[in-house]
Amino acid sequence: MKIDTLGNPQNPAVILLHGMFCDASSVMRYAVHLQDEYFIIMPTMDGHYRASADYSGAGMQAGKLTALLHEMHVSEIAMFQGTSMGAEVALTAAKLCDIPVKYYFFDGGPFFCFPEWFREIMRKKFEGFARKFKGKSREDVMKDLFIRWIGGDNLHDYQNMLDSFVRSADFMTPESIRNITETCYHCILPEFPEAVQRKFIFHFSEKEPAQKSKKRLKQAYPYARYFTYPGNGHCGFQAAEPERYAAFLKKIISS
Repeated sequence: MKIDTLGNPQNPAVILLHGMFCDASSVMRYAVHLQDEYFIIMPTMDGHYRASADYSGAGMQAGKLTALLHEMHVSEIAMFQGTSMGAEVALTAAKLCDIPVKYYFFDGGPFFCFPEWFREIMRKKFEGFARKFKGKSREDVMKDLFIRWIGGDNLHDYQNMLDSFVRSADFMTPESIRNITETCYHCILPEFPEAVQRKFIFHFSEKEPAQKSKKRLKQAYPYARYFTYPGNGHCGFQAAEPERYAAFLKKIISS
């Protein structure tokens, strides 16, 4: 795992954790609108940059991030935000990380627990992506029917994510892909007391497939807050309106 940062280290810390097949650059469009008030910490998880260790699962990544935050002398976190698969790693960090966090913001997390046969199908699909898009361009990815289904009609809004996706195709290993699939589609929801649940904000776009996991989330975390962004695809708020999205995060932190 490696860390990129923006802003003044003396300001309150905000963690922005990317999604699958992406890296820290994928959050940059809204991170730049937070750096004036916060110290922005942007990890790139294992398996998502060249010559790194394989992605090893949500628990291992949460543990590594916690250790790095201690090395950086981060004593408290204003917000821990995770995008897509990063939302599931953030939820695991809420269980494992011993640094106080004011709010957790989970954006578009696929908090599903599917049977093994389905996970195997998705693993093979993701391995196919890595082969298919190796050496290709963002425009090639935008033509894929599955990507269009996930992202919706406004794929041009996802340029940072898609550029990361293309880069990762060159080095994503089968072991990383297997563990990524397990994180995304075999999510066991940890138990949390009411006080911790009240720090949770789950955010979905209206048209994204991941919002179908909201029902099980509400059953597990009835004291959390839930928001829906109308109309867009996966993580559509941050993709379509990064400046307004950053303002939304700031409003939550200051509440």
